[in-house]
Amino acid sequence: DLEKQSWIPAKGHLDGVVTLGPDRSDGLDLRFDLNGTHLSYGDYEADGVRLIGEVQGSVITLDRLQLDLLEDTESDRVSISGVADWAERTMDLRYEAALGADWLNALLREEYFVDALRGEGRVFGSFDHPELEGVLEPVTLSHPLLHPVTLAGEVRSLSEGAIDVDL
Repeated sequence: DLEKQSWIPAKGHLDGVVTLGPDRSDGLDLRFDLNGTHLSYGDYEADGVRLIGEVQGSVITLDRLQLDLLEDTESDRVSISGVADWAERTMDLRYEAALGADWLNALLREEYFVDALRGEGRVFGSFDHPELEGVLEPVTLSHPLLHPVTLAGEVRSLSEGAIDVDL
């Protein structure tokens, strides 16, 4: 129960296995395989989390980070895998995301999404200026003041945080 600890202001239940061992070059190696349910941290919530990976020195390898946003369903799930280096402040991560229309509309407090937002790709580069490349599957957006529009295509980051979608 995360509410029983004081070092991270989080709620929910987390269980699993953490293995700690010596590392000849960087101090300690840490291997983890964790499951969490009904988690929250500030305004962020997830019904379930699965986290498998390791820490060797400043390098974190995520074999699997799966966030189930509402329930254990593929319609509201984000999966991430890859490597990040805290000392170098770099990352190379792959993602798959499926965010249901109900979850997105509740988050935005408006009815914009007709169907789920799905995509996959890669986030890489520095922590300060990450780059993004991926594919956005067809998603229909609607609003009472606008005609419905369906977006799909390749997604990539541009300078100053802008996102480009080739439709």
